Amino acid sequence: MSFLDDFPTETLTLHKQNGEIKEIKANVQEKMIFSEDTSVNIEEYDILERNLPNGSKEYFLIKDRGFYKGIDDDISDNYQMKYTRITKEKMDQLLNKSKKEEKTIKLFISHSSKNKDYVKAFVEFLEDIGLRKNIICSSISDYSIPLNKNIYDWLRSEFQNSNLHVIYLLSKEYYDSPACLNEMGASWVLRHKWTSILLPKFDFSQIEGCIDKNQISIKLDDTDKDLLNLRLEELKNDIIEEFKLSEFNSSYWERKRNEFLSKITEIIDKDKEKRQGD
Repeated sequence: MSFLDDFPTETLTLHKQNGEIKEIKANVQEKMIFSEDTSVNIEEYDILERNLPNGSKEYFLIKDRGFYKGIDDDISDNYQMKYTRITKEKMDQLLNKSKKEEKTIKLFISHSSKNKDYVKAFVEFLEDIGLRKNIICSSISDYSIPLNKNIYDWLRSEFQNSNLHVIYLLSKEYYDSPACLNEMGASWVLRHKWTSILLPKFDFSQIEGCIDKNQISIKLDDTDKDLLNLRLEELKNDIIEEFKLSEFNSSYWERKRNEFLSKITEIIDKDKEKRQGD
């Protein structure tokens, strides 16, 4: 027996978080939506779309699917769904967010090839904290663009189809490179997450372009060593959480952090000797 026999039902479109779209028969009330269409798996944060007679639509975000087991032959299994009304724009935002979360998370290192020594040291730092895949870095062969791929087509695909965390290694050479500025612009347009790291001899006041100067950055030759250590630890924790890497003890971290900073100092000294030689 159906407890909805005495109530009008209509067909609603179910938008699931995984991208599936289905139809269900349901009865819409002021605070709840009832359905005996329990062959369909309805979950919290799925969205129901309703067509009104005047051609407009309503959208319901499911907050509690409220599945109830039926009673023998008297009452069928049913959903008694609590919902929140949302706009079309909100529905699109939620579904697009879900699609983005399904994309592979990758770390894209945007840099100038003229800063390759710093890039190499940074990639080794990432490897030391456990990130040894899902890195894109054109200057390091293990993470570079695959053989026979068109550079720009491949990068465009990665920007559009991956959930990128972009690391900007900022320097004078970076801003002198049209390719680097194109990467910055593409990342900004697609709203990818980003972190900026200022290479030695580059100052906060020199940050330009579409990235926000007010977002906290890391300056690798910061004279405040405690602050530099703090920022690197925050970056390490962020990457471990984002890529679901294994934790490690503090002594290992401090050793690897110090090794990284020693490499940076060595590159600074080498560049200084080179300039003096010139």
